[in-house]
Amino acid sequence: VALLAVLAFTTGVGLLLASANVYFRDTAHLMGIVFQLWFYATPVIYPYEHLTKVLGSDSPLLLLYNANPMVQAVNVVREALYYHQWPSALSLGYLVVASVAVLLIGWSVFRRFEPRLAEEI
Repeated sequence: VALLAVLAFTTGVGLLLASANVYFRDTAHLMGIVFQLWFYATPVIYPYEHLTKVLGSDSPLLLLYNANPMVQAVNVVREALYYHQWPSALSLGYLVVASVAVLLIGWSVFRRFEPRLAEEI
């Protein structure tokens, strides 16, 4: 379920960026930087628990950090594969809702601009 949610999320982001790249050619260059920053803002290399120790469990920065859907995706996959535990329903639910929302937004933006994409290219 988590991997399907990640697939939906990345498809939605891809559709948004595909539409933006047609109209704004620098999108590809800017997104290279944004994706690198996003990678370091996601607990891929470091465990999530280290961040909660550094920031504190009641920090407003931690709430903002948890809004990143990829944090939930990495934590859900890590819990399942590394710790052999069922992921929490809250984490999995947030991941699925955020992924479906991004997919629907990306799809609607792409469908709206699709008729004019060929003219712009």
